[in-house]
Amino acid sequence: MYQDKEILVPIHKFRGELPCDLISINQVKDTCSNLCLRSMTDTFFPRKEDKKNRGTLVYNKHYNEYSFKVQNHIIFTSFEEGEVLISYKAIPVDEDGFPLIPDNPTYHRALEAYIKVEVFTILYD
Repeated sequence: MYQDKEILVPIHKFRGELPCDLISINQVKDTCSNLCLRSMTDTFFPRKEDKKNRGTLVYNKHYNEYSFKVQNHIIFTSFEEGEVLISYKAIPVDEDGFPLIPDNPTYHRALEAYIKVEVFTILYD
């Protein structure tokens, strides 16, 4: 039922807006360097120990690993400006962004039954 799609997303101030039909991201690639981005866990850059300051942790600004993080429909990247190519799984939507219902009688009956159960459960409670 899902579709494989690709989209170019401009990045401005470490952020880019994702499409409304996105379900899951397969891969993210920087279009300028053609490097793939890694999914971010907690920080943009790895830290190293600073030997002059008795082992305090500092950011390594010379490390060039591109990474990304997704929150809601915003992608955050480790670089401030640029453009990324995103390969993702999408649900079919119409021109207004509403999900399309497959033309399958079994699916229609199942959807109708699900809606009735939800409505009647609320009415019963």
